[in-house]
Amino acid sequence: MSLTEGMSNIASYVEFSNQYKVVQRSFRKLTQAFRKFWRLMLTDNVSPEGIAKSLKDVDGLQRRTEALFKQLLKKWPRSVKLLRAYGTFVEEVKQDALTAQRFFKEADSIEDETAEARRRGLTGDGGAQSSDALAHIDDKKDAMIIADETGIMQTVNGVASKMFGYKKEDMIGKNLNILMVWNNEELVVSVLKKI
Repeated sequence: MSLTEGMSNIASYVEFSNQYKVVQRSFRKLTQAFRKFWRLMLTDNVSPEGIAKSLKDVDGLQRRTEALFKQLLKKWPRSVKLLRAYGTFVEEVKQDALTAQRFFKEADSIEDETAEARRRGLTGDGGAQSSDALAHIDDKKDAMIIADETGIMQTVNGVASKMFGYKKEDMIGKNLNILMVWNNEELVVSVLKKI
């Protein structure tokens, strides 16, 4: 993987993180709207207009949250985190345990595949040629980081370790976000998109 590809992967990860935060906020607002509805129902002087407005709020937030989830799933269909979050949404909001279970099983399956790939040397095929390439990652003059689709660093070479000021063993298994300048995330994303 070249530095440009690595930067592109980081940009994609940052984009995913930002969009995932948006869907989480929407889900949270939906949960709050449900609570507000049930609090309203427990009051002594419930008006039909109040119920209608509260149900309209819940319905709008439910549609928005589901649309956001579907948009993200279209772009990142193999994100374990996203699949599990959507499964929770389907189970808790739509009250559809069977469909939710399908998303949970898909997430489990992807995790199993990822674990198997790690056991085979972090390659997609387990072949000797790919393993040899990974064995020579420290010979590279460019910083190299290999991360999975959730942003967890799997392999780091010495140049990347020096560049970011972490020991390799402290980076492996950690999320790429430890390398981000979070107080200026928009600048990082705009720079990465230009590469």
